[in-house]
Amino acid sequence: MKASQFTPGCRSPINPAGMLSDLVCEKSKGFLGKTVRLRQIEFSRLMLGKIRPCAVTLFLIAVLLMGCGGGPRSYLHPKADFTFIKKVAVLPLENFSSDKFAGDKIRDIVITEVLSRGFFDVVEWGEVSRVLREEGKGATTSLNKETVKRVGTRLGIQALILGSVEEYGAPQGRGRDDPMVAITMRMIDTRTSKILWQASYDAEGGGTLNQLFGVKGKSISEVARKLVKEMMGTLFGGSGKKIEKKKKKEKKAKEEEKTKEEEKAKKIIEKKEEKK
Repeated sequence: MKASQFTPGCRSPINPAGMLSDLVCEKSKGFLGKTVRLRQIEFSRLMLGKIRPCAVTLFLIAVLLMGCGGGPRSYLHPKADFTFIKKVAVLPLENFSSDKFAGDKIRDIVITEVLSRGFFDVVEWGEVSRVLREEGKGATTSLNKETVKRVGTRLGIQALILGSVEEYGAPQGRGRDDPMVAITMRMIDTRTSKILWQASYDAEGGGTLNQLFGVKGKSISEVARKLVKEMMGTLFGGSGKKIEKKKKKEKKAKEEEKTKEEEKAKKIIEKKEEKK
């Protein structure tokens, strides 16, 4: 067999193995187009099988992200100095929800969160209630500048925390029973009645994944605690570092003063012992 009889593109007829390969190549030439098409179909099916799960995953992620709300909307007074605040009072929250105890529930969560941060002391609720009652102020929205200053003086505080509860429960007309909480809070300087900080936030117990797969969402108390914690984070995030720094400085100064007094007392005792 001459080299010119072999199909272009097949192996060179220099050795027997190459000749045999070329014969197989020649025989299979008629089936080459069909084989390539079959392999293309198989490859397409394989890739489609891989792409479909990825597409579904990406779709679910996109839906989940669209269903997620942003964080709290907050405001910090640009010139506010929170380091002067030693003690605060948390006033009753105005309640616009269907749960008549929602204001009290959120107030207790706020007090716990403020105390857990360790930056401010909080006046006991009974004392706050007594002063407000004596001032004739059942609703905190009616507090004017003079009243705020007077309440601050009587309670020995530098700031008031108050706000409102817009939602607490499952809103009607949504077709779902996922709990929802919506709160607005602010901190007021008792000396000037200026708003030092304000934040608004709403969150719900269910989500996109809960709706799609029927997974049980968070309880309303869990939603409320998470919401208050994130709101307080906007207050203590930047200003908290300054407060913490000042508290450490004050603590160090007190320890140094205590050491000096102890050394002074020790010297006095030593002198008395020497005289004896």
